[in-house]
Amino acid sequence: MKVKVNQLTATDFISLTDSVGWLPLPEEQVKHALARSVATFAAFDDEDNLMGMARLLGDGAFIFYIEDMIVNPKFQNQHVGTAIIEKSIETVKEMKHPDWFVTLDVMSDPEPETISYYEKFGFKQGANGMMMDIN
Repeated sequence: MKVKVNQLTATDFISLTDSVGWLPLPEEQVKHALARSVATFAAFDDEDNLMGMARLLGDGAFIFYIEDMIVNPKFQNQHVGTAIIEKSIETVKEMKHPDWFVTLDVMSDPEPETISYYEKFGFKQGANGMMMDIN
């Protein structure tokens, strides 16, 4: 599996949202959102099949958010989400100034299974999801 940074296309995004039953989004809206993302992540298998994605949002200085984390159901439980989260954390660490203190958040449901999933990466439960301090 390979997680590519800033290679996510609107077609890929729409394909993944369709795979999990999200409401259809206009392609122009998706393109607009992708262009304004701090970074995007797309996971591909060895045959170049799209497995999952996420977007990194934020101000690029104080706070970053992992958004639109989706793994195609046929690739779930194959550590795709883990690879995307790890690449997201790595990217934030590379982007931040060495002297800056930043926070990486992910909106998540408060289910114990979800909380424990993000805790294994170092996130802590906050008021609106999970958060991680990176300094």
